[in-house]
Amino acid sequence: MTEQVKPERKGALVTGSSRGIGRAIALSLAEAGMNVCVNCSSGRSLPAAQELAAQISATYGVKSLALVANVASAEEAQTLVESAHTAFGRLDVLVNNAGITRDGLVARMKEEDFDAVIDVNLKFCNLYNTEKRGIAAACEQAGIPYLGLETDYDDADAGQL
Repeated sequence: MTEQVKPERKGALVTGSSRGIGRAIALSLAEAGMNVCVNCSSGRSLPAAQELAAQISATYGVKSLALVANVASAEEAQTLVESAHTAFGRLDVLVNNAGITRDGLVARMKEEDFDAVIDVNLKFCNLYNTEKRGIAAACEQAGIPYLGLETDYDDADAGQL
């Protein structure tokens, strides 16, 4: 009998996954056999993220790690993606689940609140869908040609809707 070689497990990163919908997504990806990076935005949420990562590894037999990174920070987001990629040897799935809200009337919203919502909810997606990062790397890994996108322009238009 010949020994079967298992294909390398895919790697996934789920932002804002220490609780709620992100937690459920991380568990579903692990159940599907993927290595999962659990992310939270602050040390306050780290124990929950670490507990989830341990649960994922114990329950599904995949690699999992918990990392703190504020996705509104380009530097922290870059480090997050690089750390997940290094831990798993690849990064095939990126779920931009992290999000915040500053509910209230737009006319009364402070500029810094508006900027915070845009930075967390939109900036990370834009940063990691550029030619230098996410989509291009995923396409290269899959052997698919990548033609590039004008994500800054497209994201700005979509943000106006």
